[in-house]
Amino acid sequence: MWDLWNIVCDAIDHLGDPTSNLEQLVQMMICISKLPDVVDVNGEVVKPSMNSKVFWRELPGFAFYFREVATPTDVPPTSQLLRGNPITWGEQVQKHTHANTFKALYLHALDSNLQTPHRHFAAMHNHAQWTLCEALEVPTDHVEQVRRTEMYVPAASQWILKAGATVSRFCAQRANNDGERVVQRWIGGDNSGGVDVGR
Repeated sequence: MWDLWNIVCDAIDHLGDPTSNLEQLVQMMICISKLPDVVDVNGEVVKPSMNSKVFWRELPGFAFYFREVATPTDVPPTSQLLRGNPITWGEQVQKHTHANTFKALYLHALDSNLQTPHRHFAAMHNHAQWTLCEALEVPTDHVEQVRRTEMYVPAASQWILKAGATVSRFCAQRANNDGERVVQRWIGGDNSGGVDVGR
């Protein structure tokens, strides 16, 4: 399984231009998720012990592996140096941008696919949140910090360009849900120990 995700991550890294290549990789992942569930000799659905996601419907381990391997932010990336593959700053920026372009396209595709597993859809939303926060919250007091914006801002922009409507809708829904929880806490309806000011 990890070998497969490694191949996918390498493809995203090396085939990021033009964007149409990434769109094809997104469609490949959608197709994999539509494969029949893998079952054992007893007819039970096979799930890896690490996260209990279903082969192949929930693409077990992909979101985690992709976060760890395809979008490193250490400079220079230690994982590459340990493999004997030093990478320039420009190459690292491009790698990070390609990865986030793929994830934004993937989130948009998942949003259009009614059969998307909820947990995987949520994982891509998390990636969007992390990337946008990195771009907005990086300090700029020193040259090294300013330089990091060269990586974070282009990556974050891909989420707006490729999946802006999906991200916006998710933010609005999240804000509404959080607002409802605050209201319920005030009136004592969420069982969180809030004070019922309506009494």
